[in-house]
Amino acid sequence: MTGIRAMLAAAVPILGGCLSVPDREVPMCSTSSDCDQLNGEVCDEGICWGNPPAGPFSAVVSPPSERPTLASRELTEIGIYQDGWIDDIQLERAALYTARLACAAPLTCEASSLDAKITITRPSSFPGGPGFRSVVSAEGTDGFQIAVPASADATYTITIVPDGRDQPANPPSPAQLFPPLRTTLSIAGTTAGRTFELGGINLPTVSGIVKNEAGQPLANYRVVALGRWDATSAPSEVSTVDFTGTDGKFSIQLASALSGNVEVVASSMASTTSPGLRPTLRFGGISGSTGMASITLAWPQGVGSERVVAFDVKGVDGSGEVVPVRGASVRLSARVTSPTGATSVEVEGTTDENGRITLGVLDGTLFAAAYRLSIVPPANATTGVIFDEPFMVVGPYPTRQLPNRVALRGVVYSHDGEPLKDIAVTARPSLKFVWSLDTTAAQAFLAAIPAATTVTPNTGEFVVWVDPNLIDIWGHYDLVLEPSPQSHAPNMTLLGIELPRTSSTTVTLPPIELPDAAFVRANVRDADGALLEGAELKLYRIDEAQTLCTLVKNPPASCSVPATLVGRGIADADGRLQLTLPR
Repeated sequence: MTGIRAMLAAAVPILGGCLSVPDREVPMCSTSSDCDQLNGEVCDEGICWGNPPAGPFSAVVSPPSERPTLASRELTEIGIYQDGWIDDIQLERAALYTARLACAAPLTCEASSLDAKITITRPSSFPGGPGFRSVVSAEGTDGFQIAVPASADATYTITIVPDGRDQPANPPSPAQLFPPLRTTLSIAGTTAGRTFELGGINLPTVSGIVKNEAGQPLANYRVVALGRWDATSAPSEVSTVDFTGTDGKFSIQLASALSGNVEVVASSMASTTSPGLRPTLRFGGISGSTGMASITLAWPQGVGSERVVAFDVKGVDGSGEVVPVRGASVRLSARVTSPTGATSVEVEGTTDENGRITLGVLDGTLFAAAYRLSIVPPANATTGVIFDEPFMVVGPYPTRQLPNRVALRGVVYSHDGEPLKDIAVTARPSLKFVWSLDTTAAQAFLAAIPAATTVTPNTGEFVVWVDPNLIDIWGHYDLVLEPSPQSHAPNMTLLGIELPRTSSTTVTLPPIELPDAAFVRANVRDADGALLEGAELKLYRIDEAQTLCTLVKNPPASCSVPATLVGRGIADADGRLQLTLPR
């Protein structure tokens, strides 16, 4: 098997269920003899239920939002009988965790200084599952309450981030007074009376001054530390926030129990007293456990002044003509490193109706050869992206022509071989593509490109435009096919379609046949056993091998291949869930 057929055969088909069994004017059956009785199907309410696909499956069941005293529930294994029934699913009462915030002794504080956002999380009990996450707000000393699933062995991570991180305030905002706090705790049942203390006199601090290249102090800089809560977490803000005044000085307090070093970042804030573009300053290598005093974040020589840069962005449209690309996102950035950190500048904008972009940049010798250009066209464009391309700020500025994308073409058929209309077809970069890129910046850029999507007409045909590669890494895409609610077909996803490494701008896929559908159902009950309207069931197929993490160059530190959603349903007024699954 070679060529395109080999490519598609290598792609892994993952199949998913529609939101619910669609309304049908013509019943599928009148009696069970109209169904596949040999494989367990039975007729009920005009539908042939049963003959489900093989598992194993896991599930997450969530209560309706108007029932906050019920908790979501993870089922690591869920069975489906041959007649299509799933055993009744009963939700439990939530464990209500009630706590309050206070400032650590001997500090004293006003109630308004304790406003914060609290996030509580727990990993999933099955591989690649969504886990648990809830976000609430705390206002002063009034306390807060989080509803979590009741379980004796559940360990949760709580992250408390004080409010007011973006602008200076008088009196100081909570974020100016207290650093974020992270802790873990076990919640076995309803608990009240816990107090989380923010701040402390013995926490490490970082202090210093922000200056320009002439040594003059700079006002209106926001200063904060970036660090990690643990070795596998992404960098985040882990300190109080300070805003420099006319003396340029700052002092920030670090959170406790950080992993490794932190980096202090000073970013300019636009104001009437500090107009114009100014660089961002970074100072790294500071111990997260001890802090550092009297550091200087200073502009290097050669920052320059603001200069206007304007140029046109064009590309080839579907008819082969070179046309302006309107609505494209354009970013110019420059970063120059030093032994202690880095100096950077970044500006963004969108092309106008004529495909023209106008941006202000710093034109000094420091950044002259450091600027990089990235462009992302609007969703479903036939033109591709530019990533991290060198850009000289000294004019003239030539027109930038975006590369061509590759057209993924195909036809979607039903299980009976009929072309299917109203199928939403979406192409997304696969995890293999994303995790093969060398840098987190490149991975984030690829993941942020708007997904290409279209809807099939009566002929079942589709075309979606995708970028063939990024930084010499060839493209792999997941193709998601979602039938309309009126369709008899289940969802389907083809994972890891590899684009041929040729100069062709069109890839024609073999015919795509959606599988036969299996209809399954379950009753959902509340903690008292009453049928529960509005509960949601998400059914997952598990990638038990998790082999992708070992096949790519740069998987995340806590690599886990997400479980694949294959069915989703919401309970009706009778508390019954109905799902369409692929065979």
